Amino acid sequence: MSLIATVTLPDGTLGVVHTESLGRGESESRAELVATLLHNLAFESKVSACAALRAATTFQTKVSFRQEGPWELGEIHVLCVGERCRAEAEQYEKELGEEHPNAPVARAWAAATDEYTRDLAQELATASVMDANLARLRESDPDAERIFPARCFTAELTDRIAGFNLGNALEEYGTAKRDEDRWDRFGALFVGTDVRQDRFPPAGATAEAAR
Repeated sequence: MSLIATVTLPDGTLGVVHTESLGRGESESRAELVATLLHNLAFESKVSACAALRAATTFQTKVSFRQEGPWELGEIHVLCVGERCRAEAEQYEKELGEEHPNAPVARAWAAATDEYTRDLAQELATASVMDANLARLRESDPDAERIFPARCFTAELTDRIAGFNLGNALEEYGTAKRDEDRWDRFGALFVGTDVRQDRFPPAGATAEAAR
């Protein structure tokens, strides 16, 4: 069973928790249950545009267990701060008209989850925005298409791209746009994020000169 529930993190960040859960009967081992859960999560990640959900199939995923009546329930929780997922969860809860019985468990998990998970969710959300910016640049700028593979910012956090170095690519693109006097195109990569573009000055330039 899949669930998406809205959550407000302790620091006030609005997000959602994706939950994949499955009950185990007496004839099924925990290993079989975990294998099925991971298979279901992989399927959900393929049909979803959620970067955090896709990343959960790459990073080591923790399965939690709890007893619910005669069933042992296995659950995978994934924290996400994507705006699209938040809107989807809000719409789902509005249509449901009442709180899903498993939503409090998901929210309790999100409130207690470690700082690394929250940081990763935020980084994935930023990477998703930069990938969208890059997609627009690749349509209009041959240098962007030549230097950056599609969705490379998200890939840097998940499964990487063989033979590709994001830092080198940013430096190369920054140098090309400086030489072209189109530093605005380099800045367009970062629109909608809190990432400072002067963290990536072009080769041979200081951070101050790159502004």
